[in-house]
Order: sequence, then structure tokens, then C-alpha cells
Amino acid sequence: MRVGLAGGGTDLEAYFSEHGGAVLNFAISRYAFTELRDSCKGYFEAIATDTGRKVRLDISAPPLLSDCQLPLHLATYLYFIEKYNQGRTISVVVSTYSDAPVGSGLGSSSTLVVSMVKAWNEYFNAGLDENETAETAYLIERQWCGLAGGKQDQYSAAFGGINFIEFNPKSVIVHPLRIKNWFKCELESSLLLHYVGSSRQSSLIISDQQRLVLSDVERLNQMHLIKQFAFKMKEALLRNSLNEIKDCLNESWEAKQRTSALISNSRIAERISFAQAHGAEACKISGAGGGGFLLILTQPSRAVVLRNALIDHFGDNTFFATISEHASEAWKLKEV
Repeated sequence: MRVGLAGGGTDLEAYFSEHGGAVLNFAISRYAFTELRDSCKGYFEAIATDTGRKVRLDISAPPLLSDCQLPLHLATYLYFIEKYNQGRTISVVVSTYSDAPVGSGLGSSSTLVVSMVKAWNEYFNAGLDENETAETAYLIERQWCGLAGGKQDQYSAAFGGINFIEFNPKSVIVHPLRIKNWFKCELESSLLLHYVGSSRQSSLIISDQQRLVLSDVERLNQMHLIKQFAFKMKEALLRNSLNEIKDCLNESWEAKQRTSALISNSRIAERISFAQAHGAEACKISGAGGGGFLLILTQPSRAVVLRNALIDHFGDNTFFATISEHASEAWKLKEV
């Protein structure tokens, strides 16, 4: 999964294809998992073990996405058999699990697709590198399944670590940031993720945001401002400045709210107000908005007290944002 620090929204193709986008994010130690097994039963089977959803489709003819309650699983399967198996269907069981629910704001759906792409890449020995893995996941999610969204999640999941990512009309450039280890520890001691408790359909918010941004000059100017905060956040990280990061988080959150009325709501405002009363110095919703996880920055000396206050009052999931340096991984297991 990932946490977006700045620039979120400028990775939407409707924006970066015209103006170029920039995002600063980091991968966290929350994951999506895929297990891919051959089967002799003549079916494509998909199992989302975290939600309990299962599908089984006959492969005597290529299954249709419209017939599947797990379209991301089926679309990834169909993409790989078309590209790497001459369209010949194969009997398999795909089992997945995610550490965060859909609509968490942590890029869970895209991370899941990256996980499945990595599994199929290993299965077919396709030789996809990190860029190709991210682009394939983006293609499957945005074009094959028609789900609205940006492009940062796939790249964060594929590359891991802390990245400043530039989105251009014909290319994506990933700049891994070399942050001093002591400052990474400072960040991990200062940043909390608190679940607001209301999952949402990010595609609805993103569609509203795109529509308004493309038709409203003022909202477009806010997107330009959000992009500039990504550059400012990069400099703040490289200067090891927690105060500058705080200012960027607060100012970019204000700008983001001005791009769509759906991004915040009374529940989010309540959680932010409570967090601020207990020591939070900056707050923003991670992801598209409307719900999911709230990213909170505080002084390390106050972090545990703030976390405990949130848990005691709301009883929801709150944890420190631990940075993951690892790229996505896949491997083969011998049958036992």
C-alpha cells in the first residue's frame, strides 16, 4: 500500500496529459498478496479470502468481465492469456488477500492488481520490470475494467520506498529519494494513519473531480497548486524538515478540498478536529477523499498519546505509517 504526501490528483490522465503531474508518496508495510495455482477442473476460479467472495467460470470459452463479481481478478487473467498464451484459456485458481479494504485511500485496489500482475509475470516468465509491472496494472484497472483513478498507486506498489514521481503525456519518471535513515525514523515516529470508518467509491469522487477541474478554471488552478506542493514536499524531505512537511500537508489539504465538494465531509472534519485537540499538527485524507484513512502528523513525543486517544474514543484502526523500502516481489513454490 502507499501513503500520498503531496501531488495526489495530478496523476489523473485528464490532468497530466495536458499539464504534466507530480506526486510524492511512500510505500508502507501493508500489503496485497496473490497465490496462483494450476487446476485440472476446467474453471477459472478467483477467491478474495479477505472478503469471502468467490467466482468460478467455465473456460471452455473466454469468460466475460460482465459475468464476474471479481472483475480485477478476471481482467488480469484475460490480459495475460491474451498477451502471453495466444488467447488459450487455462484452468487456474487465483487467491488474494489485502491488508486494507477497498476504499481505504491507501491504493489497495491498484496494489492488488500489481500483486496479481507479479504472480502472472512469474507464471509466464514474462520478464516485466517495475515500470512495465506498473503500466500493465494501470492498463488492466483503468482500460480493461474502466475504473476511474490515477497512476501513482501502481508505481508505488511496484517500486516501493519513498518516491517523487513525474507524470508526462508519454512517460513516467520515478525518482527514489535518498532520505537519511534518522529522518525516516523521525517520519515513522510522527505519522499516524487513522481509519475514518467510512469506505467510499473513489472512482465516483475522481470522476466528479475530473469533471469540475476540466470545466472550472479556479479548480484547475488548485490542481496546479497541488502539483507545486509535490515539489515543495520533495525539498522538505531532502532538507529533513518536519515543519516544512507539516506546512505542505496542511496547505495541500486545503487546496485539495477546493477541487471537489465530495473530498471532505462532517465525519472527516470531526476526526481532524479531535486529532488537532490531542496534538495533531497536520491532517489530510489519504487518497481520493470521502473516507478511508486519515494521515496525521504530530511530534514524536505526542504520537503514542494521540494514537491511544483516537483508539479509546473511536475504537477504530490507528497505526504508525511504517515505510517499506521493498519493491513488489514474486516467487515460485515447490509443491508439498
